[in-house]
Amino acid sequence: MGKIKAVIFDMDGLMIDSERMTGAFRRQALAERGIPYQDLTALVMGHNDREVRAIHMERYGPDYPYDEVRARIRQLWDQYLAENPVPAKPGLYELLDYLKGRGLPMAVATSTSRASAQRTLERGGIAPYLSATVFGDMVERSKPAPDIFLAAASALGAEPASCMVLEDSPAGITAAHRAGMLPVMIPDLIQPDPELEKILFGRFERLDQVIMMMERRKEL
Repeated sequence: MGKIKAVIFDMDGLMIDSERMTGAFRRQALAERGIPYQDLTALVMGHNDREVRAIHMERYGPDYPYDEVRARIRQLWDQYLAENPVPAKPGLYELLDYLKGRGLPMAVATSTSRASAQRTLERGGIAPYLSATVFGDMVERSKPAPDIFLAAASALGAEPASCMVLEDSPAGITAAHRAGMLPVMIPDLIQPDPELEKILFGRFERLDQVIMMMERRKEL
């Protein structure tokens, strides 16, 4: 393997403990409307807003009030963030500080839309660490297509083979692999299956455990 020259992060479920909370807020929003909850996490993870909408409409039917439910989830998120800090995943800031100290450029490549993700990155104090951001509404195809990661590498001025991608979802890991990058998984709600394990460059339980791997690679 060559030298790692840039690091690309996913956001939801990787940097931010948002997947569980979004699920809880969705349950509440649906309960308020008398709509039975369906756990679609595995289906929508890594997809952009347009594709997420299509999945929900297919599963719930043509009368599903997608926009109203989504607006209520955003309202619940805003209420939460008005009283609490952004729920960062363990080890996030330690890893960001380490990579900054190493002089490695960082980017976020998230399927979430710019309007939603940018606010989270700023409120969480993550934005100042980043040299580039690519959002789901900036690319035509979402993960597992490689487009968003290739766009991030281009924005960083880095060759794909020199980029390490940190992801929590199978779709994201597959996208990083297809982009010719080094996929590292920190699982959140979904664990990798044996086939996914084969394409992993690394797997850790916490973000700050990536530091130890990076330190070992300095000795190579």
